[in-house]
Amino acid sequence: MEKIKKYIPKIILLDTILYTLIIVTLYFILSSFKLMFREWIYIVSAVIIIGGFVAGIIQLLSKIKEKVLRNVLIGIVIILLLLSTPAIFFLGAFSYMPEHIVRKDGKKYVAYVNGFLRTYVYYYDYKNIFVVGNQKRIEEDYGKGGFDPIENKFRNKYDVEMTTYYDEDGNVVSRENTKSDNQIQETEIENITNNIEETYNGIITNINSNSIVFEDKSRNKKYSIDVNSSLNFINGRTNEKVYYDEMKIGYYIDTYTYKKSKVISILSNIKGEELRKELIKNLTLEDSPYLTVSPIGTNIEIINSNKAILTITFEDLIPDYNVDGGIFEMKVEINSNTVIERKGGKNKIEQLKDADLNIIKIRLDKNTINNEIPIATYFMSSDGN
Repeated sequence: MEKIKKYIPKIILLDTILYTLIIVTLYFILSSFKLMFREWIYIVSAVIIIGGFVAGIIQLLSKIKEKVLRNVLIGIVIILLLLSTPAIFFLGAFSYMPEHIVRKDGKKYVAYVNGFLRTYVYYYDYKNIFVVGNQKRIEEDYGKGGFDPIENKFRNKYDVEMTTYYDEDGNVVSRENTKSDNQIQETEIENITNNIEETYNGIITNINSNSIVFEDKSRNKKYSIDVNSSLNFINGRTNEKVYYDEMKIGYYIDTYTYKKSKVISILSNIKGEELRKELIKNLTLEDSPYLTVSPIGTNIEIINSNKAILTITFEDLIPDYNVDGGIFEMKVEINSNTVIERKGGKNKIEQLKDADLNIIKIRLDKNTINNEIPIATYFMSSDGN
């Protein structure tokens, strides 16, 4: 250990490797706290690391005793360095984003400007001189590239085409078309707050403090609903109440349920395990106002006269807004307490081996949905009444 400590200050390449490891370690530590280094630290570190590796290699080569070999190798390193310098400068210029400390909407941010092909300004939460929050909070799209709208040396007027706001986890909160000559006019968006009796549906495109805007692609039209109205919203899959601050751009909205239940359905564009859990909850509802899942039976195993295991597959019934949500498989227990409906009185478990499983309906016991095999309280096959 003492020898290592003795030689560390004398070996530039080793010092550079240690510095690189420290920076990388700190990067991951900061990431765990949702933080990242300021831009200037990355620039300084890049200069130190590149310079350190070059100087370290030359230092090692200079220790070669054979003079001719030493000079040839050092010459090759210098030539490679000269040849790669333009590429290094190009990559540096391409990746460099001017940094500004700004106040916006009463809050302090660090803003980074990316003006290569299009000009974007990214706003991150200001922390201190060394670090910022690592989640983008605001993004401004200025359209054409090649300028810095914050520094703005020549006092030009630049219009923001699109502003997107994000929460602390990086999810889109709202998106506004703010381009002055192409802004969506209020007359182009039909407000349906007082006309929910007709069925409207589509994908939410904007959420602000006053309204929710969604686009019905089949009608090629946008609609808005006032958020300060007395209208209620539910999760279309689970029947659970949905609050305004839980809605996000990209979610699906459908007023179909308003006539029957006086609520508007919201369906999130989730997938994987989150989606599977919501669809299973839908299978527990006795009077679901919104059908979002219709299982298909793939196999049934008769255990005995009091128990059968049904295998089903299921997926989201409205995939247009939820692309590649996923297809799921699950085993369900049918027992002596399950209500079975089939024609001709064939409503006993031992008779289920002849059931047509292409179209089935099941209802799950909500207290068992977290079990490895949930229990069905109701089962009907397509050869039923």
